[in-house]
Amino acid sequence: MWLILQNVIEFLVRQFRRDRRSLDDDAMKTLVYAFIMSRVDYCNAVLAGSPNSTTDTLQRVLNAAARLVTNTDKYDRGLSSLLHDQLH
Repeated sequence: MWLILQNVIEFLVRQFRRDRRSLDDDAMKTLVYAFIMSRVDYCNAVLAGSPNSTTDTLQRVLNAAARLVTNTDKYDRGLSSLLHDQLH
């Protein structure tokens, strides 16, 4: 189940990254929430008792979605504090 979720989310992140230049920030936030976060919320009960390897993989994919929303690169300086300030 989680592998299917991971593959779907990775596919969506790649598709959204390709279209990032043609969308504004609000549209990107809406797309990420509608297609990615809703799937994670739906499978939340199944993921509750998952091993760390599963949750770590899912966390990496969710971090990629967060970088997509904030329009930042993976190795930007101060990325974790920036993501925390903008997303919370």
